[in-house]
Amino acid sequence: MNKTVNDYYAAYGSNLNHQQMHQRCPAAERVGTATLENWQLVFRGVADIIPVVGSSVPVGVYRITNTCEDALDHYENYPKLYRKEHLSLRFDRKILRVTTYIMNPGYGYGVPSQGYFDVIRTGYKNWQLPCAALTESLRHALKNHSKSAYKSPRWAHPPFIDTIRGNALITDLENNP
Repeated sequence: MNKTVNDYYAAYGSNLNHQQMHQRCPAAERVGTATLENWQLVFRGVADIIPVVGSSVPVGVYRITNTCEDALDHYENYPKLYRKEHLSLRFDRKILRVTTYIMNPGYGYGVPSQGYFDVIRTGYKNWQLPCAALTESLRHALKNHSKSAYKSPRWAHPPFIDTIRGNALITDLENNP
């Protein structure tokens, strides 16, 4: 039975993309946007968030079902790659308890593939989110890229973002948010 859960999911990476999320979780309802305070978006080959006082990450909030959560667990390779965290989020003058996925320890920072980055960028446009966190996360990944970043079999397809391509993307995001 696919009953609706009184649970909310906060997307900060590729699940911001409306088309992708609809394919994965057709029953998910878009609720609105919010900000995770004291978190920072980073890339470890794929998107992750880390606690950083004074930083913030824009998110898209969905109301999800049990079936949606199962699909998200599968997509996020839970519990091996990502773990679930329940966070408090200020939304529409109230505090919501949201579920999000955070990478397990052991992965270094690294740039995403161009295709993965484009899916997230489209998600930012879908939700009309400011691109500052996305820009900074790419800048951070370029500066701190390591061989220990996660190599996603789903997203590790050329072209890859190198320094030249990354700096061009950053300039484009700053000029065309």
